[in-house]
Amino acid sequence: MNEGTGGAGVSSNFFNGKQLNGLNPALLVRTRFTSFEFGGTVQLKDVTAAGAAQQDLAANLSHIALSFPITPRWSSGVSIKPYSYVDYNTNSKSMVAGTNYPTIYSFSGKGAINRVAWTNGFAIGKYVNIGMDIFYLFGNINKSSEVSVITGDDNDNTVGINEKLNVKNVSGRGGVAVRLPLKKDKVLLNVGGTYTYGNFLFAKKSTVYELSQNSFPLPNYDPDTLQKDVKGYIDMPYQFRVGTSLELPFKLLVSADYEYTDWNSYRSFGNPESNQVASNGRYYFGAEWIPSIRSQRYLDLVSYRAGFNFGPSQYAPSGTRINETNVTLGLGLPIGRGGGGMLSLAFTGGQRGVVSPNSIRERYLRMTVAWAFVDNWFVKPRLD
Repeated sequence: MNEGTGGAGVSSNFFNGKQLNGLNPALLVRTRFTSFEFGGTVQLKDVTAAGAAQQDLAANLSHIALSFPITPRWSSGVSIKPYSYVDYNTNSKSMVAGTNYPTIYSFSGKGAINRVAWTNGFAIGKYVNIGMDIFYLFGNINKSSEVSVITGDDNDNTVGINEKLNVKNVSGRGGVAVRLPLKKDKVLLNVGGTYTYGNFLFAKKSTVYELSQNSFPLPNYDPDTLQKDVKGYIDMPYQFRVGTSLELPFKLLVSADYEYTDWNSYRSFGNPESNQVASNGRYYFGAEWIPSIRSQRYLDLVSYRAGFNFGPSQYAPSGTRINETNVTLGLGLPIGRGGGGMLSLAFTGGQRGVVSPNSIRERYLRMTVAWAFVDNWFVKPRLD
């Protein structure tokens, strides 16, 4: 979980050695314990357009992961987490020309693409690690578009088109991490990077036309299936991330990352164009500080974290780039007997876009919680 440091950390792990780094598979081998970790997020979002605003609250599972060392130079693990979310609900109102009847337009979408990954990390020599993720992407996304004419009686009809998209395929990511000692191991320089293959997703789409009244289907009007399991593809972008960090072992870690995603190569289902998205680069900066790893005071053993990231998002409606910036504060709290586990908290506030005639502004507050439980498996007992 790297949310506490603003999403930075492709070159190094947290000091505690208990939490898994989801940014670089090469770093898995540096976790020398069997670790089980799961987490979730809660987000409050405020969306503002010219003359309108709405708030949404949502909660989601962020990840479940298990890793364990197989040999001193090889660790393996499995994980599942959302790859992307779709969660929106917008409404607008206008008058029907030549009448006094208002029309309500409603657009909603919900669903997710999930990622199940098998990760392996290897130590090559003393200073170099390499790793590989092989992951399976799957999920479904439901979208709805509805139009209702409000006449003032109880017989208002709603016309709706509902789309369901199912996707699946296999892809992969490779990573490398290098740790170089400076000043007789008192300062460490870390360098890391990953590359995610830009594969395609197999997709099937179904579209249904429905006529309803007061949210119930009209009698004698069966839904009309416009498309059923039409096959196609979604072209996914490739991505790379590079980063570096300076480390005072078990005291201070300062990290900086850069991530580039080739959204120009993205193609949605049945659309040869790039759907008003553009390639983007994003910068991440973060830090972690532990007052004293040998102290008996609990607060001296807590990991204090902070970070921020910024850059344009991939969305470019009408050719205008939408910028996003957020700031995060985090804590790593030792829990359990002898501090064998770790509870991580991250609090993020951010903004995407600005209010204008052709754009909206989204502000959000997000809390991320993750629990990591560690143990020593596969350890041979020693008899004196």
